[in-house]
Amino acid sequence: MVKLDIVRSANAALADATKPVVAVVAGGTAGIGEFTVRAIATTYAGCGDGSLRVYIVGRNEGAARKIIADCEAACPGGSFRFHKGDLSLPKEVDQTPEGLDKYFCLFYYSWMRFVDQLLPLLTASPLPWHVVSVLNASVKSDLILDDMSLRDPRNQGLLKAFAHRVGMTNIFREEVARRNPGKISLSHYHPGNVPTNAATSGNFPWWLKTILTWIVIPLSRPFGVPFEECGQCVLFMASPTRFPARKVDGEIQDKTTTSIKRINGLEAAEGMDGEVGSGAYRVTRDGDAYPREKRYGEFHENGIVEMVYQHTVTAFAEIEAGRAFRD
Repeated sequence: MVKLDIVRSANAALADATKPVVAVVAGGTAGIGEFTVRAIATTYAGCGDGSLRVYIVGRNEGAARKIIADCEAACPGGSFRFHKGDLSLPKEVDQTPEGLDKYFCLFYYSWMRFVDQLLPLLTASPLPWHVVSVLNASVKSDLILDDMSLRDPRNQGLLKAFAHRVGMTNIFREEVARRNPGKISLSHYHPGNVPTNAATSGNFPWWLKTILTWIVIPLSRPFGVPFEECGQCVLFMASPTRFPARKVDGEIQDKTTTSIKRINGLEAAEGMDGEVGSGAYRVTRDGDAYPREKRYGEFHENGIVEMVYQHTVTAFAEIEAGRAFRD
């Protein structure tokens, strides 16, 4: 467990760095995205003009205006900008028809496409970027290899489909890290129980909203993670000491810490592949890394990783060309 005071110290070290910072927060107008934007603003409160730029992507322009006003008051030297978009559908990323199930888009395709679209900018940076997905890294991965898009209704059950999406997310993100050593660190974060308004405002089926609103949220509220703490923990995923990018030869990337002081008691985390500092991480609520999954070897044999990666980038290529993806 990484104690909260160490998390705050690591975040403060980010703000003390000499390089200007750019952050893009998708879903930043509500819930965990909003908490993250506010954590960035408070962490960088004392920084000078031009040292921080935050791009907030979301659906609610009115909420964005209030968040930006609060952040500008907390961090006068920062720049906070809003871009309207609904990332629950890839067409909001590419502005083209997609031909995909909207719930699988919400939990997988759109978020991976968001990373894919930013890769040219991320890899052009002189220092590695950090990308965080908030889903549920505690779920055991599974894959439905003969129906990767989950078009068969028999594969759309809540638990079965979610485990498939988690497996796809982990494999794709780890492959992005492997293909871009020294350039990007990717974390799949499980934030615990955070009392957001996702049950009423999210793009979920009505029955799931009902379960969340009347059963899950009331029972779990006493064990919830405070908003401010959640935002700080998400920002912590940007720590190059804890979550370094993968080096070309697979060792820890050293240059990420040249302008950021080291924090006592903080070491590089174990990656998805079981190697320390591998560039792709499954992260617990407390900032620890989940151990390598038992089925990791199985998923990385017989060309399965390449199958998942090519399936995903083919979907992106079809969408970019204005065609519906039918695989």
